[in-house]
Amino acid sequence: SRLGFTADLPHLRLNIIVREMQNIVVSGAGVDSAGFGQEPWVFWQIQSQAADVSIPDPSGETPYNALPAPPPGDTWDVPHANGLYQGIIEHGCVGAPGATFDVTLDSWVARLTDNVSMGSVHLTDDVQGHGYYTFSYTLRATDDAGNVSDFVISGDANAFCVGKPHFDS
Repeated sequence: SRLGFTADLPHLRLNIIVREMQNIVVSGAGVDSAGFGQEPWVFWQIQSQAADVSIPDPSGETPYNALPAPPPGDTWDVPHANGLYQGIIEHGCVGAPGATFDVTLDSWVARLTDNVSMGSVHLTDDVQGHGYYTFSYTLRATDDAGNVSDFVISGDANAFCVGKPHFDS
């Protein structure tokens, strides 16, 4: 007789992770540090109306993530798999093809001390059902001196079925 094991993975989870950041000089010396504490950072805010829970929480105290930007002409691998977003749609894996994450990304470059945007993008996309995806987008920034850089951010997104409708702490 068999034990009758069955998978119970009804919830759809989406993880979006940065793998690489580039600072490509467009004009002048490119966007760089303007002194101690004046380094440029890349900020992200990702939301999905379909998600029942998400990290970061769009209504939380810090609804965005940020990382320091590489200097002009450099490419940084992001070795710690920095998570931009995690979301769960309850019962999103029930039925075919599965639920859809409606992803909205707002991203900007700013100096950490004042968080005044030097350039920004607003992008939308859909991730339907489970699967592995890659992404890349370009964010143009201009500093106070007129130097211009294209920041290219890329990584991957993994949508998969899970048993819990929440995140483990």
